[in-house]
Amino acid sequence: TVIQTDLAKLSEIKQKSEKERNAYLSAILQIDGQIRELERQLRELGKVSAIQNGRVNVAHAKRKRVLDQELEHVLEKAEMKRDGLAKIEEKISQIGDEANENENELKRLESQLVEILIEQQKKLLGILVAKTEA
Repeated sequence: TVIQTDLAKLSEIKQKSEKERNAYLSAILQIDGQIRELERQLRELGKVSAIQNGRVNVAHAKRKRVLDQELEHVLEKAEMKRDGLAKIEEKISQIGDEANENENELKRLESQLVEILIEQQKKLLGILVAKTEA
């Protein structure tokens, strides 16, 4: 039936979406690791003074600036991945809701069909009883 076909399509879409969600989760874990590493490097740089022997250590300041920029870039990337993950999870939720609606409609139609079959059997039985009595 159309509803069963729709349910099969929804199931397929849900499986693809779940794979996509898993890819986002994996990417987020990787990015979180990068963030922790950059934060660790920045902490280590923070322990060392930028002024050594009365002079500014330009390489130290430059390295800190580069790490800050990298951290900012990775944080933006993480935010984009989390936004994508939220969209995928919303899509999966909607697919689940739609599948539930279709399943409920299928159950309702099956119930109606059973009622119709019972009525037809009653009528047929009535006709057979009337013929045997005649």
